[in-house]
Amino acid sequence: MDLKVFSRTQPHSSVSPMSGELERTKSRLIILMIVFSLTFVVIGFRLGHLMISVSGDEQGLETALEAQGAVTRADILDRNGVVLATSLVTQSLYANPKVIMNPEEAARMLNKVFPDLSVQSLKAKLSSDRGFIWLKRNLTPAQQNQVYNLGIPGVWFQREEKRVYPHGRLFSHVLGCTDVDNKGVSGIEKSFDEGLLHDKDPLQLSLDTRLQHVVKDEILRKMEEFNAIGGMGIVMDVQTGEVLAMVSMPDYDPHHIGKAKKDDLFNNVTLGVFELGSNMKILTTALALESGAVNIDSRYDITGPYRIGRFKVKDYHPKNMVANIPQIFLHSSNVGMIKMINDVGVKTHQEFLRKFGLLSPALIELPEVAKPLLPKDWREVSSMTIAYGYGLAITPLQMANAIASVVNGGILRRPTLIMRKAGEVPTGVRVISEKTSYIMRDLLRLVVQHGTGRKAAVPGFDVGGKTGTAEKLSATGGYRNKDNRVSFVSAFPMKDPKYLVMVTIDEPRGNKSSFGFATAGWIAAPAAKNIVQRIAPLLRVCPVVVEEATSPQYEIFKASAQVE
Repeated sequence: MDLKVFSRTQPHSSVSPMSGELERTKSRLIILMIVFSLTFVVIGFRLGHLMISVSGDEQGLETALEAQGAVTRADILDRNGVVLATSLVTQSLYANPKVIMNPEEAARMLNKVFPDLSVQSLKAKLSSDRGFIWLKRNLTPAQQNQVYNLGIPGVWFQREEKRVYPHGRLFSHVLGCTDVDNKGVSGIEKSFDEGLLHDKDPLQLSLDTRLQHVVKDEILRKMEEFNAIGGMGIVMDVQTGEVLAMVSMPDYDPHHIGKAKKDDLFNNVTLGVFELGSNMKILTTALALESGAVNIDSRYDITGPYRIGRFKVKDYHPKNMVANIPQIFLHSSNVGMIKMINDVGVKTHQEFLRKFGLLSPALIELPEVAKPLLPKDWREVSSMTIAYGYGLAITPLQMANAIASVVNGGILRRPTLIMRKAGEVPTGVRVISEKTSYIMRDLLRLVVQHGTGRKAAVPGFDVGGKTGTAEKLSATGGYRNKDNRVSFVSAFPMKDPKYLVMVTIDEPRGNKSSFGFATAGWIAAPAAKNIVQRIAPLLRVCPVVVEEATSPQYEIFKASAQVE
């Protein structure tokens, strides 16, 4: 066979048909890749544009979220390290109405998760021309999961923090609360707002959760037993000025402040200014002795009534006798107090009360502090009524702090809700001499053992104190003789006072257990007794087997007061 002839009869090409097909396929793939790339670029550009325009006129989504976003707020602790306020991470729901496809449908879906948000209000929000809008703050995990499963485009979550108060109502008037943006709006939360926002360390208060529980429990018992409308209680360290418990009833739930009534939000301990009745006689007697115009043996005819202009002042239990100072104090004689203050003088009286801080607002770390109500024209008659507890309205905190200085040796210290360092005793201002302080301790002890404060006596503890029953002012003028505010202020142990307890019950109604009486001796004094009895072990104050006299002169006072 001729190979050359054979080769001429066969087709011949230098390019394979398969090679051409591969080239065409490759070209198509390149074109498709370019198309997809351009598509992703367009989509990315659009998403970027949406992110930039989310907040519209509100400076962008990032700025809006930064302004409204989560912050780290420090914890608040009691003196023993118990957490009183802390923050928990939550999720809040927001939307960009510009990318909501169907506002009405989205509103109906969200309404099923949040029945408290109406379809109409949600639709209005989702139909707005804004780029950022809050729908619901601080969602529960269950709510977050439900919304997530809805898969609504344009609805997203933002991390935030929610303030939580583990003890609920217990410290509501002291701690206050924060708003939805975690900013302090009342109480300690407001006073220390900047520090709590920026400091990492917790804020430690002087309060003791155990004592707070006891005080609130006893106040609630008396309110229920005597059908009272309110009550207050304070426990203080008389040597440092630390407030260990502060209770005002009624109170409120800081987690649901919107549901609280106006009266619930009112801290009666620091905002309420009241005439506190015979509690004021402690200061009147201390002033009379301190001024030198009166000594412990001074005598006054307390036969009443005492006439002031067209008014007559009489004693609750008239004695019709010439009485010395222990007798006047023991029997809580209004007439005796008036005569003592007349010997002291108006200017001296006014200056004395000013030294105790009773003519200006109390200095304490709370924004809710009221000014005292003073006589418009402080004349002799003003001093007379103030001497036995009317005519000057102050806060219970001011009274408690003043009496703390009377029994602690005569040093007025600023009350505080912040825990002091171990062993720290702050400086203060001397308001009475140690001698006068010692005498007042004996007189206060005398009242509990033999006077109107007998129901405050605690076996094994030398408690001293004073009752105070004050009629409440009427809205039309004058006083309501059936509506009382009853108080008992006490300290223990009186040999070396460390703690003060003050209890006030508002508008109690007498019952069979009090023989119809609604006075401090029947209501406030027993409450103070129960508090002392329960908190003394917590404060490591040990009882004594045999109660001894407060001081050597106590027996002299007891004898001169003619009590057994």
